[in-house]
Amino acid sequence: MTNRKGVGTSGDSGRFNMLAQILSARPTGGLKMTNEELLESAIDPEMLSTGESLAQVNPVKQAESVTNDKRAEMWSANAAVNWQIIKGLTFKTSGL
Repeated sequence: MTNRKGVGTSGDSGRFNMLAQILSARPTGGLKMTNEELLESAIDPEMLSTGESLAQVNPVKQAESVTNDKRAEMWSANAAVNWQIIKGLTFKTSGL
């Protein structure tokens, strides 16, 4: 069982879909900012300054905010029976 929590984990076509954020993110900071400044901001500062949508979330920050909790259990059993019906004739069965 995997339990995913965080922004963009729904997998729907909503505005915070993780794959859509990764594909639409700017690869570099450009001339207005350094790459480090772009990586440290949660929302693209250029979109904020132009008044565009808040939909462009930093995909690195988004991926870091997701937690994946995985839990698995495995059970196993084995049994066998030997029954000597008469001398020289034995019934044997085994299974899981």
